[in-house]
Amino acid sequence: MIVQQVVALTDDSNVLDKRSRVSQLGIVHGKVDLAIHRGATTLPQYYCIFGGREYRHHIRLGFTWSDLEISAASCEICDILMSGCQGCFQQHRIEESQILHCHLSFYYESYEDEEMDVDKEIFFRMKDGSWFTAQVFASPNDEYAVLDAWESIPTGWNGTSPRTDSDEAFEVARACKADCLSDSHKLYESPQSPPLPTRVVDVGLQDDVVKLIEPEGAAGRYFCLSHCWGLEQIITTTRANLQVHKREIPLNLLPQTFRDAVLLTRRLGIAYIWIDYLCIVQDDNNDWKVESGKMERIYRNAHPTIAATRSSSGAGGLYAVTPKFEVSGVDIVPGDTHNRRMGRSTIARHPLLTRAWVFQERLLSTRVLHFGPYELFFECRTSIECECDGIGYGGSSETMPTTATKLLYADVLAHHKFRQQLPASFGDEQHRVSRLWRTLVSSYTAPKKIKPHDRLPAIGGLVKSLRLEKASAYLAGPWQDSLSDDLLWAIHRTLTDKRPRPRPRSAPTWSWASLDTSSLYFDEVLMWHPDIWIVENLNVDPPSKHLADVVSCTVGPDGVDGFGVVSRGRLKISGAVSEGILEREVEIHREECIIIQYVSFPGARVRLRSDYLLDNEGVDQVMPGTKVSSLRMSIVREGSSEVLVSLVLRPSTINSTMFERIGTLLIYATPPPVDVNSGIYDSAVVQTVIIE
Repeated sequence: MIVQQVVALTDDSNVLDKRSRVSQLGIVHGKVDLAIHRGATTLPQYYCIFGGREYRHHIRLGFTWSDLEISAASCEICDILMSGCQGCFQQHRIEESQILHCHLSFYYESYEDEEMDVDKEIFFRMKDGSWFTAQVFASPNDEYAVLDAWESIPTGWNGTSPRTDSDEAFEVARACKADCLSDSHKLYESPQSPPLPTRVVDVGLQDDVVKLIEPEGAAGRYFCLSHCWGLEQIITTTRANLQVHKREIPLNLLPQTFRDAVLLTRRLGIAYIWIDYLCIVQDDNNDWKVESGKMERIYRNAHPTIAATRSSSGAGGLYAVTPKFEVSGVDIVPGDTHNRRMGRSTIARHPLLTRAWVFQERLLSTRVLHFGPYELFFECRTSIECECDGIGYGGSSETMPTTATKLLYADVLAHHKFRQQLPASFGDEQHRVSRLWRTLVSSYTAPKKIKPHDRLPAIGGLVKSLRLEKASAYLAGPWQDSLSDDLLWAIHRTLTDKRPRPRPRSAPTWSWASLDTSSLYFDEVLMWHPDIWIVENLNVDPPSKHLADVVSCTVGPDGVDGFGVVSRGRLKISGAVSEGILEREVEIHREECIIIQYVSFPGARVRLRSDYLLDNEGVDQVMPGTKVSSLRMSIVREGSSEVLVSLVLRPSTINSTMFERIGTLLIYATPPPVDVNSGIYDSAVVQTVIIE
């Protein structure tokens, strides 16, 4: 039985009966606080190597909910696991019949008493394509013993307030803000009385009248609201009602999220709040371009940004009741307790954080106060804190650091400000910042809701903030000084995330911004700690050997500031080019049809990582049998492997003398070196091609 093999239950049936508590805590979709026992059987040890360290784990992919039910009938630990998941399902209104399949991921200590990642999680793929995650963890005061089979589990730290608008919750927020304003955060100071944006909402601090004002250069503190737009039609400022909104905006006309934000601003004694729907004239394209170009300053100066993180629309509101549920569990026999405080943060699974515009709103804001589904949490440029006190280094532990993008971004800006004070051991500044940018791109393009036309504008504020650090031309996604590295993005192999190429185009095909799917870089920063990241992670030679030469690259911005949509872009590049034929196969994988494309050469047949759905009808369709060109780009290092990276091109649909990028070929060699020809370039010809 699949799940029983994972937990390796002891056969001692007298250990358990059905009487212990399971409750929901934290900020993830589902965290299950399970009472578990110490048995007699330990799990077999599986290892993986990552970053030079060994991690024991069990990962089981593709089992069904029925498999778990069958296992639970004879396995009491599986029964506990299933009961906890059912409690999460009930709370989140999930039907078991909608579960397509499940994945289980249990991690264990590599050696005794090591404080590292010991997460225990189950992932559920739903029939609608969404994912739901349940995480096993314990409360800090529980005295339940831990089953040998599980060895150790994460613990939550503190309890959370009963409501996120309660006095208890706000006391946590005040404490976080006070700490952020202390001397320890001097590196990231923000102005006490910044210039106000072009328009702000006056919340009626003195007269209870809410209205839109145009401060005309005045200064003062203000909040920003970060929210999901949703599908509902909600109040906006237009050319027709602009003057009306300057007189008054009745509270009862505001959607719940806006209303909560306005009243919260009053409650905290601040006079103004900036809300995009109200402060930008939504049907005035020029006003939108001008004001969206000011995002970097607007969010950077906010005091702070309020994030409606739990809500998927304007109707959801800011606040939530912290839920609890009870599930029949087990009576525990005496034993040792071995919990580890390593619960993983799943901030990115909240509705607001799936919105692409919010990515830069979070990073640009000096401080963000999140209203989550279970608790408040607070982000600044030095730390991330929450009510349960369990986020730590952005969701990682002190000894198992992971990328906390906002903190990483802030650290680079701080080191730019104090560059002269940095020791020489901090390595090449430009390469370090270029890696940061590619890391931001990978995070930004991870599945998020955005209109293709907004792909570049929604990150334009970050571009502005990095211009001084980069000291280079920005080219609709890549940068001039790191162009050869920035061109080496690839798409996830799985087809389920791919979509047709967006039309009309808002970026050239050699830019990741031309697509609306996830892009990956080989050298993005995966492991990070605020004190050691430069020395251990970025102070290395660039892990690429470039085999093609960039001759020139030009773009034609179509916006007021040069950081938004581009009307044209041409990349002229010289390198070895080989001709091949596109081929296609269909495989059945977990009851899903997967289309796999290959490029066939005289000496090799290589799987293609297509950039988009090549089979989609229209001008971007590329059918099997089509002649394509492979341009040899670079050799990159990925772990213990070398990878030969090539761009796959086809003639442009606009100009037959030019090309369009349609995908990549990746040839791995473990151990290195990789063959620079690999059966592809044995008879290649060096050419200069133009990609648009």
